[in-house]
Amino acid sequence: MSSKKESTGTSSSSPVKPVLMALDQHTSSMELPASNLRVVYLNQPQKNVGFAGNQVVTAKYNVWTFVPAFCYERFTQVSNFYFLLVGIGQVIPAITSTFGLPYSLVLGLVLFVDAIFTGVEDFHRHAADAVMNARETRVFDPTLPTSFRQTTWKDIVVGDVLQIKKYEAVPADMLLLAVHETDPSAPVGMCFIETKSLDGETNLKIRQALPCTFAQLHDPASIGHLPGRVACEHPNHDVNNFMGRFEPGDDASVIPLDLKNVVLRGCVIRNTPFVYGLVLNTGSDTKIMQASHKTPTKLSKAIEIINRGNALLMMIMLLLCVLGAVWDQAWVTSSSPSYLVLDEPSVRLGLNAFRGDVMGICIAFGYYWVLISSFVPITLYVSIAIVKSYQSYFMNRDLGMYYAPSDTPAAVRNADLNDELGQITHIFSDKTGTLTANEMNFRKMSINGRSYGRGSTDIGRATAMRTGRMESVTDCQASTGDAAHPPHVEFLDPHGLFARDRATRDGHADAIEAFLTHLSVCHSVVLERDDATNTTNFSASSPDELALVAGAAYFGHQFTERSNGRAVVHVLGKGDVEFQMLELIEFTSTRKRMSVVVRALDNRILLLTKGADSRELNQDWYHTWSTQYKQALSNLDETSPSYKEETAINIAFACQLITNDMDRLVLNMEFCQSNPEVLKKLMLDKAHRTRTSTIKQRSSKSLELPKQALVIDGPVLTMVYHYPLLKFLFLELAQQCAAVICCRVSPKQKAEVSNVVALVKNNVKNCRTLSIGDGANDVSMIQEAHVGVGISGHEGMKAVNASDFAIAQFAFLQRLLLVHGHWNYRRMSKLVLYVVYKNILCWFALYVLSLYACGSGTVYMNYNWLNGYNVFWTFLPIMILAIMEQETSAPTAQDHPGLYHSGPQGDLLSVQIFTEWVFEALYEGVVCALVPVLLMGSISSSGYAYTMYDCGGLCYTALIVVGWVKLVLNAMSWNAGMHFAMWATVPFWIASGVVLSNSFTSDSSDHVFPYLLSLPEFWMLLFLCVVLALFRDFVYKVWKREWAPEYYHILQESDRYKLKGDIEWDPPLHASNYKPFHVDFSHYLTSELHALPGSSRLNAGFVK
Repeated sequence: MSSKKESTGTSSSSPVKPVLMALDQHTSSMELPASNLRVVYLNQPQKNVGFAGNQVVTAKYNVWTFVPAFCYERFTQVSNFYFLLVGIGQVIPAITSTFGLPYSLVLGLVLFVDAIFTGVEDFHRHAADAVMNARETRVFDPTLPTSFRQTTWKDIVVGDVLQIKKYEAVPADMLLLAVHETDPSAPVGMCFIETKSLDGETNLKIRQALPCTFAQLHDPASIGHLPGRVACEHPNHDVNNFMGRFEPGDDASVIPLDLKNVVLRGCVIRNTPFVYGLVLNTGSDTKIMQASHKTPTKLSKAIEIINRGNALLMMIMLLLCVLGAVWDQAWVTSSSPSYLVLDEPSVRLGLNAFRGDVMGICIAFGYYWVLISSFVPITLYVSIAIVKSYQSYFMNRDLGMYYAPSDTPAAVRNADLNDELGQITHIFSDKTGTLTANEMNFRKMSINGRSYGRGSTDIGRATAMRTGRMESVTDCQASTGDAAHPPHVEFLDPHGLFARDRATRDGHADAIEAFLTHLSVCHSVVLERDDATNTTNFSASSPDELALVAGAAYFGHQFTERSNGRAVVHVLGKGDVEFQMLELIEFTSTRKRMSVVVRALDNRILLLTKGADSRELNQDWYHTWSTQYKQALSNLDETSPSYKEETAINIAFACQLITNDMDRLVLNMEFCQSNPEVLKKLMLDKAHRTRTSTIKQRSSKSLELPKQALVIDGPVLTMVYHYPLLKFLFLELAQQCAAVICCRVSPKQKAEVSNVVALVKNNVKNCRTLSIGDGANDVSMIQEAHVGVGISGHEGMKAVNASDFAIAQFAFLQRLLLVHGHWNYRRMSKLVLYVVYKNILCWFALYVLSLYACGSGTVYMNYNWLNGYNVFWTFLPIMILAIMEQETSAPTAQDHPGLYHSGPQGDLLSVQIFTEWVFEALYEGVVCALVPVLLMGSISSSGYAYTMYDCGGLCYTALIVVGWVKLVLNAMSWNAGMHFAMWATVPFWIASGVVLSNSFTSDSSDHVFPYLLSLPEFWMLLFLCVVLALFRDFVYKVWKREWAPEYYHILQESDRYKLKGDIEWDPPLHASNYKPFHVDFSHYLTSELHALPGSSRLNAGFVK
């Protein structure tokens, strides 16, 4: 990826700029229709009408729209609408199974809690909007003696002239008119701004006022006499370009405007007491608001599986309801003589109110639908929300992801994606600052072939390891920030070689002084004085520039001033040395260097090029070159800096994205020769060789994929974007590589990396993508991925605000994924499967008992028991497990990435696994229902006849105990909370059952449970239910752990017995162990897509 630097000496690279210049040359500005450009008048407020106000509203609701909008949003969700229909069905007397008690009471409680959280969140948005809109600034008012009056941001309108002071944020997009001049006799109209809130970059940028405006503004009163108007582009989201022109009036020539003349909303004024600006765009028309995209709604894979699983449950419910209705009507028509029916139809509830006709079948269908409606559990969504909130709490307080230097903990910004962290298959990262942390220190230098300083950087060590020179690399490092070494300097010279050579009086000593002078002059660093602390700080466009200037200052060449075309360097022992800055040529990816032309005190003109190159220039030659350079400058497109291919590879080695045992596939313009056909052949050849190697590897005993890394540069990436065939060839090739490195790419290409993320998301099956970045140009990539991670580093909070998770260091990503991601995925898988399982277990048993009772729909159990099933007796154990279970310890999970594979492969939660648990619940529900009614007999051991409530009491107890044992068998770890939740469940039910059987009831189930507890056959049949239901599970668990252990079984024993050393594990070689990701190319093999010259369907079909 490229480094971030804004060119201040060249014009913007907008593709429409030549059109504007042509209009300036061939068309009178007064003849332009208003629809072509936005026209803003200076000092003519009556003409500035029809523009948006400056009040910004980010809140979603207001007092009047909250209730209807909230209800509409929630009930358009399929699950909520389903539960609403169930609630309606439960209050219809003919089909209710709850005696009219609506299920919607639970739904109402859930939605009420959701509404509270949603309302509080939106209230905070309203509060933030109010604070922002109430911020104050100063607007020009010619009627006042001071010429300026205080006003709020929301009251600013287009055409206002504002006075913005140092360290104040700009409230609207404005044209810079003038700045406070240190020397009014020689005004320069230049100021520096901070754009961190706009683009995430911390370096200061130069903005230039127009000579025709700053030359006339000698005092505030002169603003009212300034004529003119601005014709500019319509509001858009491009914060890197601006197109417009200023028309002074009085037939004066128009002046083109670009980004360097405009200060955008959100920027902060620096290095000058105040500036004046003309407001061009306000409110929603400002570029920062235009560029603000609504954060997309992201669903976790678990929710997608739940939705698909619910469809399966609906089909099963439909089948069961049809079967129940037919069974009921068959019994009604064949076994119920009318003279035996005692109650009138008008007073009966349930199925017997209707006899064998179409209406009877419909009523029976509705009754069974209401009875088993809890197959789709409303408690699942409540449980998921509670569990994820607790998971977020622990993640936010994990000291393993806490960065002490900036006092920054991890932050979960979207708890809905906690389990997604455990299923990531592709990671997209910004190399420039994300991996290098945007920090560089001055450590070593080479002057005339002599090297000074000791120690090696991480990248240097990685390069040495790659080239086999590791033994020659020293690990000597300076202590950062100690008294001897200021910030950004870690220079060690234990033998004093540099000081000795500098003290000699030969040519090499002069070369050292010239080198240090070079470092202190050839840069674009800006000095910023902090009046509060009376200190001066450096603001650099890149960390390497900052390190070089800090290094020069450490050796006695202190850069102290830059103003009015001169730079001042304080040289130790000599005092201030002044240089006249004649030209500054920014770093570009083409030149790969930065140069300045300066005039020294002895009147020599020096060309200094970063890289320690310098040359003395002839006066006449310089003047000729300067004229030609300035003429060419206006025709140069803005070019963005970039990293070299070798630098990108070295950084990848330092981060271990690339290792020595990887084959590197390089695609750059040197090989491709700017020809898309050549690139196509290269990619086809590399893809074929890589695929052949993969097939050979797969046929061997090894399970590891061949290791390749792909390196592609910016120009080739542009070509890939342009041709759909190349795009999918690139995807096929990238899918066969362990890492893909993009180097020498422009900021625009970095912003378009979201297209690559979307390419992977939409064409690679079963993939889950994660994007991580720290700058504003990473926002689109972060929002496009399934999971976005922002780093709160040196480039502001733009990436963090757009992210789902925030961390302070890239290194914390490992713990975020391997520990919390893996834990959360395993926990969420068990929560989803078990909640669905226990609901089907209970209500399918009720369904079976209803069929056994001649299809009458009779409920064998006390309704108080059923109402407490999900709330009291089965709720706590699974919640504690889903919050606190740890498959292995955190260090083990982090040191053994093999554990993580279960997430990307979907080994713990998939539609197939969901279906398996559903059918297990159906089988175990049948066991719990039929064992009591078939084996209890008619007379108990005490001599009393059994009732249906006796059978129901045994059945219900069996449901609780079977569900509890099922959870125990699937628990991975035990702590105090787990022990309490697990072992208290059954005793709590027994105690509650006794209380509920003696109180709060007035039906035939009174005193049933205490009586059952006294019968020995009750306990024997209960044990039989558990054995018949779960014997298969128990045997499988024992066999799996003892004779066919998984990787996590081995690591669990290693944790338990504190075993040291590497874990050797050779898994059984089955086809299921290897689950490759597939790329779907079927949709691009059409005639509509732009094919390459000479491409054929045969070539395209190769990669399908």
